[in-house]
Amino acid sequence: MPFRCVLISSSGHIPPSLQDLVQQQGFAVLALPELLDVPWQHKPDTLFFDVRQLSAAEINSALQVFSANFSGTRVVILHDHGFPLDSALSVMLEADAEWDLRLRQEPDQQWLQLAAGAVRPAPFRLAVGSQNLLTWHPEVHNMLQTASRLSDSRVPLLLSGETGTGKSTTAQTIHRWSTRAQAPFVFFPCGAVSRDLIYAELFGHRRGAFTGAIHDRVGKIEAAGTGTLLIDEVDLLTLDDQAKLLRVVETGQYERIGTVETSMSQCRLIFASNVDLAAEVRAGRFRSDLYFRINVLELHLVPLRNRLRDIPLIAIDCLHNLAAEHNSGSLNVTLKFLNGLAHHNWPGNIRELKNRLLRAVTLCEAGEIQSQHLGISQLETVPITAPVKVIQTNSLTGYVAEASREAIVSCIRAHGNRKSAAAKALNISRSTLYRKIKEYGIQEQECEMAGG
Repeated sequence: MPFRCVLISSSGHIPPSLQDLVQQQGFAVLALPELLDVPWQHKPDTLFFDVRQLSAAEINSALQVFSANFSGTRVVILHDHGFPLDSALSVMLEADAEWDLRLRQEPDQQWLQLAAGAVRPAPFRLAVGSQNLLTWHPEVHNMLQTASRLSDSRVPLLLSGETGTGKSTTAQTIHRWSTRAQAPFVFFPCGAVSRDLIYAELFGHRRGAFTGAIHDRVGKIEAAGTGTLLIDEVDLLTLDDQAKLLRVVETGQYERIGTVETSMSQCRLIFASNVDLAAEVRAGRFRSDLYFRINVLELHLVPLRNRLRDIPLIAIDCLHNLAAEHNSGSLNVTLKFLNGLAHHNWPGNIRELKNRLLRAVTLCEAGEIQSQHLGISQLETVPITAPVKVIQTNSLTGYVAEASREAIVSCIRAHGNRKSAAAKALNISRSTLYRKIKEYGIQEQECEMAGG
């Protein structure tokens, strides 16, 4: 009888938390060196690959083995937040296989229970990280590494970046990576609450404390318990509410409205803002003492227009999720469509991309998504200095390389062949730009076509 699911680990041993479930479901358990020695008459539907005891080199070597020998088998990677995301993605793309990119991080038993159910035929599925955190961008990668290191800190954290760059997703990821993961994650959007009610929403109130307070109400700080509280758009708080919040940040103390009893906050505080808080301090709209207390640790999220190489990865993952949520079955996405995504300036960032793709999934016919399904007018696209080149390649690796080459050439032309200015606009160093020019074989005359 063929095994439907096989669990691969470094030694063939499994955590005690998995032993009962593995035995009940009849899963095979193999050590990594045994993988190629097994005479597979029937390949399994799913390989569970426990990477938590392996080095990056061992992981990449195993992924290459999976790609070469288990085409059509679903690969689920059990990992912690130290998983080498960038190198694994490189192996996937270079293998020229159809990888199903899905970002999750769930307890071991949930993965095995998922496999114990109906395992549908599917391409490779890589389970890494958290939703919408796929990236090739070095600044984003460094930000995620820093977030991982800070996940268990009690020090307040500030997330800055434009609207839609993924601040709430990043905060949730930090919470899941932390030892607080089993406690609540509470999201409080200041912009969605009347300024007159923000204090009551944050700190709670007693019955009869004010007109309309007919019941006791637990505030967001108390609701977060020992978990994490994300206060979004913190810049919208009044100066008076900022003073009260400062007390919580410094001492953990606060009072519900209508009582003199002091409570203590136990949660991790994360703040988010899409404006320059330092400028708000200079303008007198934000307290400098609160700013310095919440800005001890800051993570800045890069706008999507500066993450050209990430757009196809994020889009493909988002489309997989949307297809599953809306029972859309198979979705066909052309490389021309992916190439077109890079020609929009995405002022709403990842949130806008997701909403545009939702529109496309809803409107497309026969599972074929076209650019017109996005509903983006020509007025919203980024001006380009040369005709759009439709990238012709049969792999996502080739797409990324050609898209990057075109972006570099267009940027150099737009800056009159001034390499330093182009490097600054691309958010890379001058030496990196010259290395890319050599890597992609970009000729000097290509850069001068529009620059004179």
